[in-house]
Amino acid sequence: MLAHLTTALYVVVRVYDLQGLPPAELAAARSATERILKDADIAVRWADCPCNRPAGPVELMIRVAASTPESEPASLGFSYVDVNRKVGTLATVFADRVHTLADAVHADHGELLGRAMAHEIGHLLLGTHDHERAGLMRGRWTSIELSRNSPFDWRLSSGDGAHLRQALSRRIRGVREARALVASAGRVDWPTP
Repeated sequence: MLAHLTTALYVVVRVYDLQGLPPAELAAARSATERILKDADIAVRWADCPCNRPAGPVELMIRVAASTPESEPASLGFSYVDVNRKVGTLATVFADRVHTLADAVHADHGELLGRAMAHEIGHLLLGTHDHERAGLMRGRWTSIELSRNSPFDWRLSSGDGAHLRQALSRRIRGVREARALVASAGRVDWPTP
């Protein structure tokens, strides 16, 4: 049963690189994101743009951009989440802050970018801005933790992984139910303006 779940649960992620990062850095970030979510039994499928059609039942967007003066000072990114409905689709990761922090502790830019992306994907899937006390979903990442680079600090806890799988399953079911409802209603003719 778990093997079936592992292959069945995936999320489609589109990355909009507004910073023009080197391809090797983006590849390393994707690899780190995949590895983190794979530990939670969630596969990541990367979709290319331009978008001709939706790529999957749950599609998320991550914008890689520079921080602004209005950005939370210590934040590496943020997610737009509807906390009432517990869903999110768009997150932003600040490449300039990732680079500054990675340089300060001699960490790999792509690895840290991927960790930040996986963290924001967690918020989008869970539909919350809440943070944990430990692991990838904690609210603050210190330079000491980054220098130490303990695998425990960069994983999703088993509880976080279970919550992500449940949230993703609910979203997939909701999308499929909505599609079935539209299909059962028959053809809809929209008025032309």
